[in-house]
Order: sequence, then structure tokens, then C-alpha cells
Amino acid sequence: MIFVGLHYHRRSLILVFSHVLFAVAGLAFLLYEITREFISQYNIAAAVLLMLTLVIGAILAALRDKKQPPPMSAVTVHAIIGIAGITLLLLGSYQSI
Repeated sequence: MIFVGLHYHRRSLILVFSHVLFAVAGLAFLLYEITREFISQYNIAAAVLLMLTLVIGAILAALRDKKQPPPMSAVTVHAIIGIAGITLLLLGSYQSI
């Protein structure tokens, strides 16, 4: 939600690319965790949540109107599911140590 606020006040593509880069890094870390021998239930749940976050983010990007910000309820759901997915991914990575 911070990214949305900064983006709409400054109209910066750098913030959008940093958001996408953060998402790709999370998915790359998830792929690394899944390809290891031990697959945690946390990692499976994280995969589901992060893919759902990706779908919601893609829908928000596709339906975006240039003159209006996206609906804050959808942005809030996107943020909460993303944070929950990253938290589960970190829990799964610490469980496998």
C-alpha cells in the first residue's frame, strides 16, 4: 500500500519496477525452497498465497485506470495476502534448517 501511495503521488515507474522486482525475488526464493528435498507445509501454503497475490496484482494492473487509483479494498487484500505468503515462506525456510 505504501508503493501505491508513493506511485500515485509521484507517478514513478521506478517504484512499480521495484515492486515487481520484490515479487519476482519472492517467487524465485519460493522456487528455490520448493526444489529442495524437504518441502514444508508452510512452503506449499506460501506458494498458494503468493500465486493468489500474483493473480490479484495482475488483475489490478490490467484494470487500472490512469486517472484513478485502484480500489483500496483490492489493494489491501493484495497486500495482506502477499505479506501472509512471505511470512509463511520464511517460516517454511526456517523449519527446514
